[in-house]
Order: sequence, then C-alpha cells, then structure tokens
Amino acid sequence: MFGLYVLQACMVGVLTKDVYIGGIWDEVPGDPNSYMYGPAAMALEDINNKPDILPGYNLRIVYKNTTLPKNVSLYHVGTALEKLEELLNAKNDPPVMLLLHHGSFTETEVLAEITGSRKMIQISTFSFSASLSDRIKYPYFYRTIGSLVDTVQEEEAFVSHFGWNRVGILSSTGGSHKAMTSELDIILREKNIDVYTVFFTPDTIPQAVAKLKKKTDLRIFLIHSPSPRKQDIMEIFCEVYKQDLYGKNYVWLAHIQRYNNVWSEVTEAITSRKLTCTPQQIVTSMEGTFKTYRMNAQQAFAAQRVFKTGISGEEPHTTWQRMVAKPWFLPNVPQIFYQLSYDTVWAAALAIHNTISRLPRSAVDGVSYSELETVTNILDAELANMTFFGASGPVSFYQHGSRSSYLTIEQVDNGTVKDLGYYEEKTRKITWFANSKKAIWSKHGGAPPKAGFTVRVERRSVSRALRLVYSVIGAIAIILALILIIFTLLKWKTQLIQNSWPLLNVSITFGCIILIVSIILNGYDVTDTLCHASLWLFILGFTVSYGSMLVKMWGVLKFHRGKRQLALAEQLYLLIAVAALVFLDIVLLAVWQATDPQRATWLKVEEKVNLLSLVRQQVYVATCASDSTIGWSIAFFAYKGLMLLMTVFFVWPAWIASLRTTTGDSSHVGVAMVIVVLVSIVGIPVSILVGNQPDIRYGVIGALTLASTIATVLLLLIPKLIGYQRGDVEPTLLSPMRSYVDDLFSGWGEDPKAEGSGDDQGKKMGETQRENGVKDATL
Repeated sequence: MFGLYVLQACMVGVLTKDVYIGGIWDEVPGDPNSYMYGPAAMALEDINNKPDILPGYNLRIVYKNTTLPKNVSLYHVGTALEKLEELLNAKNDPPVMLLLHHGSFTETEVLAEITGSRKMIQISTFSFSASLSDRIKYPYFYRTIGSLVDTVQEEEAFVSHFGWNRVGILSSTGGSHKAMTSELDIILREKNIDVYTVFFTPDTIPQAVAKLKKKTDLRIFLIHSPSPRKQDIMEIFCEVYKQDLYGKNYVWLAHIQRYNNVWSEVTEAITSRKLTCTPQQIVTSMEGTFKTYRMNAQQAFAAQRVFKTGISGEEPHTTWQRMVAKPWFLPNVPQIFYQLSYDTVWAAALAIHNTISRLPRSAVDGVSYSELETVTNILDAELANMTFFGASGPVSFYQHGSRSSYLTIEQVDNGTVKDLGYYEEKTRKITWFANSKKAIWSKHGGAPPKAGFTVRVERRSVSRALRLVYSVIGAIAIILALILIIFTLLKWKTQLIQNSWPLLNVSITFGCIILIVSIILNGYDVTDTLCHASLWLFILGFTVSYGSMLVKMWGVLKFHRGKRQLALAEQLYLLIAVAALVFLDIVLLAVWQATDPQRATWLKVEEKVNLLSLVRQQVYVATCASDSTIGWSIAFFAYKGLMLLMTVFFVWPAWIASLRTTTGDSSHVGVAMVIVVLVSIVGIPVSILVGNQPDIRYGVIGALTLASTIATVLLLLIPKLIGYQRGDVEPTLLSPMRSYVDDLFSGWGEDPKAEGSGDDQGKKMGETQRENGVKDATL
C-alpha cells in the first residue's frame, strides 16, 4: 500500500506543472516590516493543497527580496526598481503572469506606473494612497487594502443618515489624508452640508483643536489621521478635553484601526508622547466617540453576512489562529496586515483559476512577456468582478482597483469598544445591529445632537395689507391726476388755464403719475425686472415732476422781473430744460444698467444667536442691489440734491412775488415744492435708518411720496375748479397769508428801475398777464 502512495505522488509530480507569479517585498523572517513573507508562504501552501483551485498546476512565486543590510543606507524605492527590472529581464527565472507587492505608497506608485506601461497586473497589500485610484496612470493596479478616499462615502452616509447639515473636519496634512479630506469636502458640499476644515501636524494639534473651538456653531467633528499613529488620536482627545468639546452635545467620528481596550491605548500614547492629560481625562473625552475602520473577517462573520467560511475552507478565526502559531508571527504587527498579505496571494490564485480555460495554453504552460498583454486583459476583467471571503473579510474591487468591502461602525463605551453596525461600500448603505439602535445615542441624551446652530431664516417683505392700502391710495391719486390733466385739456383755451402755464402743469402731473406707479411697484416682491422698472420710474418721475416745477418757478421769476412773456413759446422753452434733465437721467441710468445692473437679492440685515437653544435667527430683506449701487446712489442723491438746493434761489423769490401779484398758480406750485423738499429731508434719512424693516420703510417712503404727489395734484386742481366755478381768470389761492405776506415782503420782487409803487407795478403786471393770456388763448 505504501508503494502505491509513492507511485501516485510521483505521478502527480510528473503531471503537475508550475504557474508563476512574481513577488517583490521584504523577506526577512522575524522582521516586523516583512508583513508579506509569512502570510504569502502560508497562502501558497493552502492553495497548492486544494486540488480544486488549480488542478494540475502548482502556484509558484518568484520572490525578489527588497531587504537591505542594516549597514547599507539607500533609497528603498531604488532597490524595488532594481528588483522589478531583475524580475522582468531575468534569464534564469521563469516569466511571471502578474506581480504581488508590499511596500510604501511611494514605492507602490513607482512600481505600478512601470507595470502599467508593461501591461502587467500588480496586486499590492499596503498602500492606501488616493492617487493609486487613477486608472489612466495605473491601468492594471489592484490592492487588497482600500483607498482612504473610498471611505469618505461612509462618512457622508453617516452624516446624512442623521440629518446633520454642518460638520468640522480635523485632518492630517499627510498626502492621503489631505486628499481624503478634499474629496469629502466636495461630496458634503454637493449634499448642501457646510464644512469647516482644519489641518494639523503632530506638533500643531492644540492649535488645530482651538480653531474648532472658536467655531461655536460646530458640534459634529470628523477626524482624518493616519491609523498607525493612534498617538495623534489620543493627543487630539487630550486637547478635546482641555477645550471642553466633549459630552452629549458633541459627536466625534474617527477613521482609525480597531482596538478593544481604550485604556491600554491611552496609556501607551501617554508614555510615548508624554501627553499632559491623565488616562481618565482622555477616556472621558472619548466617551461616545464613533470609530470606523475596515471590517475584519471576524466582525464580518459575526455580522452573519452571506459568507459562512473563508476561501481556504475554514472559518476566519481558525485561519488567524494558524497565523498566530507560525514562527514568523509577531504580536506587534497589526493583524490586518497579515490577513491582507494572505488574501493578496488568494486573489491572484483565484484570478488564474477562473480564467485558466480562457488563457492561451502557451501562456499557462510558460508565459512569455511577448504575450503578457493578452494574459493581463483576461486577468484584469476577472479581478474587476471578483468577490471572495478571505482572511481579512469580504474581498472585492472597485473598477479603479481599490478594495471594496465593509466598514465597521464602533463606539467607545466605558473605556471599551462596541460594534454598532457596518457600512457596505458598494451599496453605500449603513446597517445597524438590532441591539444597538437604542444604544447609539445613550451617551448623548437619547437623541442625535444638533449639528450646530439651527438656522431660522426670516424673510421680510412688504405685507400684503400695506401693499393693498397703498395701491388703492395710489389708484385714487392717479385718478385725481388724470382729472387734472383732462380738466386742463378741456378748458385749455380759458384764461384761467392759460394763466397757469398749462404745459408745465401737465408735465408736473405726469411726473406725479410716474412716481405713484413706482411706489405701487415697490410694494411687490422684487424681481430683476421690477428692480429696473421701479428705479427708472422713481428717478424719471421725480425729474419730470419736480424739474417741471423748478423751471416753472424760474420762468415765473423771470416773468416778474419783466424778462419773459407768459406765452406758449416760453412754456415750450422751459419744457426743453425739463427734457434736458430727463435725458441726463436716461444716460446715467443706461450706463448704470449696462455696466452693473441691479439684481433682486435677499440681503441679510440681522442675526441673533441663542447659545442655549443653539438657534441662529437670520433676517433677510428683499432688495435690489449691485456692486456699484452705493456709488450710483450717492451720484443721484447729489444730482437731485442740487435740484432741491436750487429751490432756495428760484422758489422763494418767485413765490413771494406771485403771492403779492396773483400770477397764475405759481404760489400753489411753490407750496408743492416746499412739501417735496420737506418730504425729501425727512424721507431719505428715515429710509436708511429703517432699511431692515420693509413695512416701515415702504410705509414711510410710500406715505411721504403719495402725500407729496397728492398734495401737488390737489394744489393744482382744487384752486382751478373753484376759480372756474366762480368765473375767475386766476386760480383761487386758498391761503389766509396774503395780507401778512404783503406787509412782510413789501417791495420784494420789484425792479428798482421800474416806475411807480409796488402795487402799481403789480397791477401793470396783472394787466400784462391778462393781455398775454388773451393772446395765448387765440393760439
């Protein structure tokens, strides 16, 4: 019987062929940096002992050792490149179908770029650099450890799951973690989540945490720190304790590797970094902290995923116990690194196993680098769709080559760590364990804390009731203005109308209508079109109305001094001056709108902060604004202010003279101009002071504008109606001031060279006026 077994073994040896893959890593038994040496040998033994994996073949690894003598100081990447070149051009070594590698991320990136150009699959175990996900630069690169950038999807899912809209990120300046933070920043902002990021180095942790402290509206914090440097995490939570950023109102989520005993980790960190906090203080600040890391095989198995046993045919715990019993096992090496190295060899073996029937026979029997591209394309497609349960848990790959698996969600509870659930990267879903749903927020008062201040926005606009009231009043004012215009046109040839300079009265009334329309429009919610319309109407309305009154009083002054005649031609001449003012307005407004037009916007005018209830009350008002609004407003205020200032020079002399001589309705126009000046003096400051109260602002400006326009219309209309009813040739002045004015301003407005007394001169002017009125009536 023994001879039969020997014969059978000899026959297997003769019939079995070797399939070669390459390996570049440290190969020093007992060296903590030789993570792959022992697990790779163990995996190779397990694979070759399973006849269903590669029937008829033995998997072999052509090793290239990158270990350097201790007395040699060379850049390790250079050694790895030398070994890769030796592997690809070796005369004594057989060609390999793919490459396994373990090394630093710099070494990995350099080798992956070369293997990509040579069209060779490279599977690595260690580097989680974000740049290695670049499929254009590294087209055939895979890794059994995930990219840090991929884990940010879990953090986004965690934040979104609880409805938080504002987070702070405390990130290491290291390349991978900085890239991870940048990626997360983009993802969160796309979800309308505000992000405040602070970067730190091991020496600037206190300053970084202090910056977070200054942001009083931050309550949710994410930590991006190198996992092997758990001392950084402990120093961060030491500062968290000092800054009082812990407790039920704060949430911390850190992506760090698994550990069960927080006390031992804290003690180790205090010893190595000489932290200024006690273990109790750090554990206190960490209470309730959430931790996330890649779920290992034991956790995945305990979570009762679909995987019952590992790819080796045994439970993950058994595989791990076999590793622990090996002579190359070192307890100070993180468990995950041994497991990843083991799974890397299995990934290569399964890729060959699943494609062996499709690979060229010549390649399987002895691949040559001339046909490597064909082999690589077949293996690449297989790896992209591979799924198996390894020593490190579920193994599969994204299209960009990084590992996709499950991330555990844990929480610090009384100095230990408990599992709460897991996140599945491919489905991007969080699954909570049944017994952890109620316990998640037990350290935070039973409910998720607020993400920061709850922002309550109050949008103030003109109330509908006030808008309706002013619209009705404005409509009545427009009707009165139209009555004045119609009355003027119907009685155009009467001496009563002709003595009042009707063309300018119509112009004044038309300007009042434009102003009223602008006030009505200002009561509605602003739009870009409404911004432009109300601005143009208000400025042009003021110019047409007040400008007409101003030039009319200037004409009256000239008339009283005998330099002008009361004729239609004179009115047309004065209207040209009004047209010039309007043209100037149009030019300025057109330049403003062409260069920097106003836009409808909500302007924040007030903010109240309640630190107890974490409520931020923000008040916005609808407004029309542009970058140059202030400059243009000052320009128009100055321009219109000059028009108001001219009232002092033209209105008072003309008004006093007209009061004494009863010349047309110029005295009424003078009263209207005084009202406009007073309204401007009161309205402009009030509108500025109550700018954040739309109802008050609109109420004051609308009331003053409507009051002044209605007063102007009534001052022009009522005296004419009364005068027409009485048959007067002059509008009736409804003022008891005439006798006082005669005594007070005796001689005001008289030409010193004119003959006769002031009364005689006034009578002559009145006669001249009536004669001219008769002449105008014939035009």
